[in-house]
Amino acid sequence: MTANWGGRHASQVRDRGFTLVEIVIAIVLTGVLAAVVVVGVGRLVEQGSTAGCTASADAARAAVLVHRTTTGSMPASFSDLLGSGALQGSQGVTPAAGGLALTGSDWTLMWYGNGEGPPRLECSTVDLGTPGLTAEVFNSSNFTNPLQTITHTTAASANWGFGTPLPGMGEAFSVRYTGTVTIPTSGTWRFTSTADNTVTIWINDQRLLTNNATATATIAAGTYPLRIDFTEVSHAASWTLTWTPPGTTTPTTIPATALTTATIPTVTTTPPAPTLALDTTTATTASFNVTPTPTHPKILGSTATTLTCTAPGQPTRTSTTPTWLIGVDQLTTGITYTCTATLDGSPPSPPVTVTPAPTPATTGLTATIYHSTNFASPIQTITHTGPTNANWGFGTPLTGIGMGEAFSVRYTGTVTIPTSGTWRFTSTADNTVTIWINDQ
Repeated sequence: MTANWGGRHASQVRDRGFTLVEIVIAIVLTGVLAAVVVVGVGRLVEQGSTAGCTASADAARAAVLVHRTTTGSMPASFSDLLGSGALQGSQGVTPAAGGLALTGSDWTLMWYGNGEGPPRLECSTVDLGTPGLTAEVFNSSNFTNPLQTITHTTAASANWGFGTPLPGMGEAFSVRYTGTVTIPTSGTWRFTSTADNTVTIWINDQRLLTNNATATATIAAGTYPLRIDFTEVSHAASWTLTWTPPGTTTPTTIPATALTTATIPTVTTTPPAPTLALDTTTATTASFNVTPTPTHPKILGSTATTLTCTAPGQPTRTSTTPTWLIGVDQLTTGITYTCTATLDGSPPSPPVTVTPAPTPATTGLTATIYHSTNFASPIQTITHTGPTNANWGFGTPLTGIGMGEAFSVRYTGTVTIPTSGTWRFTSTADNTVTIWINDQ
């Protein structure tokens, strides 16, 4: 069968090419179809632990691109994807942990991200549990003699007054709380703990606070392991854990809705590459400043900075320090080194080159003055800034320090010969002088 548009043969149409209008229509249709295909990918799936979570993770990653294209911003949670329509829900899949997790019948998809770039999505079979924390009560102040495990269903605090968590206990007891805490937004958070008697708090298996203290942590939005150890010896017993979100000044007790009784592994985060800048350099050393990105996902205030400097034919120089100012030594003068830095396991920073150079010399010679005629008993080192002569008459190089008539002076430094050829050198002295050039 032969198709015919406007009375012309199909081959004629192919031979003449496409008009501008036809090309525009084709582009528009292609764009619409592409959008339909991409949006269609972003659908959650509930079909068993491995397959369902993997398929939902793939759908969420595709939805991130759609969300970015349609809204002009990166999503910060599954809730953003569902709210914009980039991700379509499915029966049996529900958001959890403030939109930073999706749960199926036997799987959990965790969201770790800061809204500055694509999130890291992790599938697990972890049950996010119920709001609150698991509390193991011990009939001692050192976490021995366990009595009972209960669920702490309120906010992150407890106040027993002069009482105890369970009836019939003695005054000395301890309680270990375990579970998770969900950080709803990325940024620098302030945490404050109070206790009577003692409390120690770990987030992501790193100790954050002990007793009455305040700590700040720059942390990416996500759900992290939480552990709280409380001990009581006698009298009143209480503890509280508050947080202050980024950009605010008012602390609030961490609510039960941000806590779950789940047990999850330590969350590993890979920070973005930092910025490296040269600070100072000498003939054999170089110092740098390492600047983390604003979204550097740290749990605690500690820092692990590693600097690496390489040059062809030279030994690699490395240095590690817990600060953001770092340096290396034993560099070779005049050799160009390429240096990079990592911060808390991040990828290397953009490289910075450095060429160690000697410190510019001072005009003149270094003069070491001795309180003897045999270069023993040094008194002082000064700079001889005049020409290559000295005339003290009946005096001495130094005054006011009781030098005797017998002394010696050793001059060291360099001499620059301006032109090649045969030079004549003459020395005079009263009493003696010896001169070496090029150690001869």
